[in-house]
Amino acid sequence: MSRLAHTFFKAGKLKLAEQFQQQVLKALTEKFGNKHPQSLQAMFELALTFEKADKLKKAEQLIQQALKASVEEFGSNHVITVQAISQLANILRKSRRLKKAEQFNQKVLEAWQETFGSKHPITFNAMSKLAATLKMINKIPEAEHLDQQVLNAFTEAFGCNHLETLQAMLNLAETLEKGGKLEEAEQLVQQLHKRCVNLLGSSHIGSINVMSYFAFILKKCGKLEEAEKLAQQVLDVQTEAFGSSDPSTIRAMSSLVAILKKAKKLKEAKKLQQQIATIYIKTFGRNHPKSK
Repeated sequence: MSRLAHTFFKAGKLKLAEQFQQQVLKALTEKFGNKHPQSLQAMFELALTFEKADKLKKAEQLIQQALKASVEEFGSNHVITVQAISQLANILRKSRRLKKAEQFNQKVLEAWQETFGSKHPITFNAMSKLAATLKMINKIPEAEHLDQQVLNAFTEAFGCNHLETLQAMLNLAETLEKGGKLEEAEQLVQQLHKRCVNLLGSSHIGSINVMSYFAFILKKCGKLEEAEKLAQQVLDVQTEAFGSSDPSTIRAMSSLVAILKKAKKLKEAKKLQQQIATIYIKTFGRNHPKSK
């Protein structure tokens, strides 16, 4: 039943996943009690489903229960307890309770450093999560410092073309961009784009997302001709892969509209906006807010 729930979760069928996870949790709690590692793991998995479904209050309540049980059974420094704190920090960050999220992210980082050392991938990921929280509360220099450490660590551990390294590059680029260091961000994203295309191919979703972000950076830098060219490439790939009515294709169209407007190509922008409006009318009807 647990495997079936996991399958539904992976497929994005969250209601079904939740139903099966509730049954698994109930069965494990009745058999072992709520402080057994298997019961706690079932709580973590159900809470993650709640979180993904934006049921953040339910997710937080369940993780708080798991955290309390784990502290009572194993202590505050046990791996299971730290796992609960990490998941709680994620929920708090998503709920925009950023000061508490920062505190918990810091606790998790310190715990993993003590348990696994400063050069373990689990520690790197904890650093990355803390950096993401710091970025959200505009502690940009601290976030940049951590993101740079993570990138250096993943590059040293896995090489420059590993997926974890590529994600670390993107995280750092976003921090640099948010801090107004557009030239540095542009250089980093250009490297990232080249590596993604070489490693994954130009039609891979990862390459497309990086290309889209690269176009955004170029627009902010005022390099509108290059930005337009990239945004058009993104739109062409998205249309071919998903069709013109897919939300990701519509987002690509909207991004291109923004670039065209900034470049004062108002006729082209208006034409594309009309295409978007037509898609919304066909999809939602004329009276839907998106169609107006």
